[in-house]
Amino acid sequence: MDRERWLTSRITYVETTRAIELGARPEDDAASAVVNEWQSFDVVELTTPVAERAAALAVAARLRSLDAIHLASALFAAPDDLILATWDVRLHVAAGKQGCALLPERI
Repeated sequence: MDRERWLTSRITYVETTRAIELGARPEDDAASAVVNEWQSFDVVELTTPVAERAAALAVAARLRSLDAIHLASALFAAPDDLILATWDVRLHVAAGKQGCALLPERI
């Protein structure tokens, strides 16, 4: 899918760096890849309103903390053409209930 804009929560930097470093060989410069690619994303900062919405979503939808932050970030940014991509069942269901378009449409 070709999008003009990619949007993510600030916490994605931590999650992605960790995942890439865990899977990288010692000779790989995995951290540099994250830094270079990060520039292509618009970032939703973890502000007080985002954190408060995430806390409410975590409780209401029984989401894990980081999933709730991702969903709150998407809802806070709320561009009209937002498509939330997730393969996590709980996050997928919660995002659908919030009216998000989803990728994939069903899991």
